[in-house]
Amino acid sequence: MIAPEILEKQATTEWIPVSDINIDTTYQRHLSTTKVQAISAHFNEVAAGTLAVSLRDNGQYYAMDGRHRLAAMKKRGILLAECKVCRGLTVEQEAEIFIFCNTVRKTPDALDVFRARLVAKDPVAEAINGVVERCGLSIQFSFSTISHGKRPLNTIWAVTAMEDIYKQGKERLLAEVLTLAHRSWPEEGDALKAYILLGTMRFHLKYQGKYSREEFIAKMQVTDLKSLSRRAQYHAESSGGSIYTAFAKALQEAYDKGKKTRRLESK
Repeated sequence: MIAPEILEKQATTEWIPVSDINIDTTYQRHLSTTKVQAISAHFNEVAAGTLAVSLRDNGQYYAMDGRHRLAAMKKRGILLAECKVCRGLTVEQEAEIFIFCNTVRKTPDALDVFRARLVAKDPVAEAINGVVERCGLSIQFSFSTISHGKRPLNTIWAVTAMEDIYKQGKERLLAEVLTLAHRSWPEEGDALKAYILLGTMRFHLKYQGKYSREEFIAKMQVTDLKSLSRRAQYHAESSGGSIYTAFAKALQEAYDKGKKTRRLESK
């Protein structure tokens, strides 16, 4: 079995401490600090995906693909990375997988694919875009509008996250999630990031019928989004779970704060 087939068929998915993952510079590309900064500035777990990692016979982990994403995780202080782990590879096979990941398997940007799907009149893409527009938002297909590291208001790039939400509950669920996020933090461009949308979806699905929509929005409007994100990061690093599950937990804590009765979770 050649190395790429090992990656696709025999790799196990594991959460690895980012500090334990090494880089073999004999085949890895030169590290671009500019690229690391760009990934770090707009990092979200969904877009980052999984890293391809080799567990060598000496017990050490080496990244075969995802060096820049790994560096961005370290820069942001993220402790754990979701990895596809291969065992028993030679360095030559690791290099083969590096080539495979960056040429043969390399996929177009999700936004480019989504735009093409709109042109092709793909029904799911059209349905998602219709919900976005009805919520008073627009899908931004270019990053050139970023100013001083801030996303423009009322624009969204998280097409993969929106499709995940659409699969869970079609237009109705997507509209509810976009409305909750946008109305809760109307002056925050980051409110429409992937992990925030997915975390809001998880909160809504878990507590649907138990929480008040208007009370949620009112509470979140006076809750700092950055503080919520930091709290979510803490939960993710403590539990080893996903950042969007952790964000749902942070939302529940913010919603319950100050409530003595009708709490979503007991203390």
